[in-house]
Amino acid sequence: MIEQLTVENHALADETPILVKMQEKGAAAPFFCIHPVGGHVFCYADLAEALGEEQPFYALQAPSLECVGKSLATIEEIANLYLQEIRHVQPHGPYFLGGWSVGGVIAWQMAKQVRLEGEAVGMLALIDTNLPLKNRSSDKIEEIPLLAAFALDLCQLLGKDYREVAERFLRLDERQQYEMIFDELQFAGVLPQDRAVAERTLKDFYDIFQRNAQASRRYQLTPMEQEIVVCEASEREPAGHLGEQWADWATKVESLTIPGNHYTILKQPNVSILASHLLSALQNATVESPRSVA
Repeated sequence: MIEQLTVENHALADETPILVKMQEKGAAAPFFCIHPVGGHVFCYADLAEALGEEQPFYALQAPSLECVGKSLATIEEIANLYLQEIRHVQPHGPYFLGGWSVGGVIAWQMAKQVRLEGEAVGMLALIDTNLPLKNRSSDKIEEIPLLAAFALDLCQLLGKDYREVAERFLRLDERQQYEMIFDELQFAGVLPQDRAVAERTLKDFYDIFQRNAQASRRYQLTPMEQEIVVCEASEREPAGHLGEQWADWATKVESLTIPGNHYTILKQPNVSILASHLLSALQNATVESPRSVA
């Protein structure tokens, strides 16, 4: 179903097409999580449940161009828009922010902007978030073509083994690759059978993916005087390096290892372990007033 890749029609959706109320019960300060590169937030459904009814949980999903009326070309622009959204729920800090994958990069920039405005960040959690491309030390890093990256992300989100289709996909030209993605998603029931509606839906998915991926690839990280929590998937290659990488940019890093790979850490049973660590971090957060320069 299309609802697998969007929650705009989710029963718990808030009044805006960006801010999604995943779990509003509980007296604790709300935890806001930012979407990954694909723009969806259905990936947080299991996490919201695992955190329990005492922890309010909101997610921010990427809006369409039609929704915002302008292009969001940079991480800074995206972060600014999302801060406007969370202030509908929580006008002032301390804010508790997080994000999976690229969502962690956006959450980082949101924390930076919040601090520059004189507000505090109680917790910043990066869930298996790589450093932005421009901040990685290796000179051998190659950018994957966006359409291939889009196909790879969708394949793994749907629980498929990308290696089974990668060889065939890479032999095709770009138009044929797009058609292959279309056919696979329609066969999986992600896209509707109506061709015109399905084409518009896939175009929206890809437009949002491209926008977020390009913004992330252009983003230049700068240091911030903020303690952060880095949750790293145990099945990374090489393992045990994310916390060390982020330590060069934050004041202090609490590094946690979560069973699973980049995608399965947000699925049971692994997500319960992630939720337990996040709840401890939320409860133990020490809120400090930001300095004049974040």
